[in-house]
Amino acid sequence: MTIENSKYETGLRRFGAAFIDILVFVPIAYPNYYIQTNLDNKIGLVFWLTFMTALRFFYSVFMHYKYGQTFGKMVAKVKVVNYDETRNITIRQALLRDSFDIIMETLGLFYFIIALFRAELPTTELLDNFDDFGGTVGVIWVLLELVSMQTNDERRAIHDFIAGSVVVRTDIK
Repeated sequence: MTIENSKYETGLRRFGAAFIDILVFVPIAYPNYYIQTNLDNKIGLVFWLTFMTALRFFYSVFMHYKYGQTFGKMVAKVKVVNYDETRNITIRQALLRDSFDIIMETLGLFYFIIALFRAELPTTELLDNFDDFGGTVGVIWVLLELVSMQTNDERRAIHDFIAGSVVVRTDIK
């Protein structure tokens, strides 16, 4: 493997970065759980879930747009750049990179809102259904992303093709 190609060897680093990005949200996990399970006001719950969903996407989109990296990618020493590698990605590209997740989470949120106002189920059971909404589709998406990363020289995942981006190591120039 040449130095030129090794800058694209980011698979394990990306996995580690994703794990670290999950840890970024750990400090608000308990307050989030507490609010979700104890908020009796349906409108309040909808606003809270919308806020939490938007917060996750704001983090990813903003960090990729502004820095080309989330905190996880900074630690893992990888960066998202435009496919030609001459500049950082645009806000449009950052949104496109997360578009599948944004669409799935938005559909899940709408599903939850409709179920919340139509169902006789307890809120905690609805929340479990909300968390499970995109499970199968999400697993299939992740598998497709992994396959796409292994089948091209730049290790681009589907979301990189959608956005016109590529992930490179920052410790190799």
